[in-house]
Amino acid sequence: MSISLLGLVSLALSLSGFGVDANPNAPSGTEIVSYAPKRADFMVYTDVEALVPKNYQALKDLANSKELAKVPELQREIRSAIGQIEMGLGMVRGAVHFDPVKDLKSLTAWVTYPARGKPQFLIHVRGNFPKDFVSKIAQAEGRVKTRQIAGRTAIVEDGTMLTLSLIHISE
Repeated sequence: MSISLLGLVSLALSLSGFGVDANPNAPSGTEIVSYAPKRADFMVYTDVEALVPKNYQALKDLANSKELAKVPELQREIRSAIGQIEMGLGMVRGAVHFDPVKDLKSLTAWVTYPARGKPQFLIHVRGNFPKDFVSKIAQAEGRVKTRQIAGRTAIVEDGTMLTLSLIHISE
């Protein structure tokens, strides 16, 4: 039996447990835009804390659900996917001592399209980060350059500034 992505998504959305709850820890709009560049053509904000942990747990629970036991091929695929995700998360946790599921709080990105040249990106990430997080990422990647911008370590890529403004948020 061939399992389509649409079939998987349809099944997942039809089961309880998936969704997004209000996040009492979400930053205010004023705080979010305080990091914005003076001019941006596009902006996206994602409340990762409200979205990821609950849905990741629901995905793990889905693998053992009674409904999914009726479709063993799909159950195997979901268990395989969870195994691959866990392996990737384990690598990240081991390499930079950061758990994207538990420690990432929000992500805001701005894109500016200049009249000439490449688009410029500014990415602001909130979460519980180790102090040397950006340095470890740059070191692991090898070709990435870092510099200090407004007291924070930033990554500069390919002549277009791509910054990670890391703010430690306590639990």
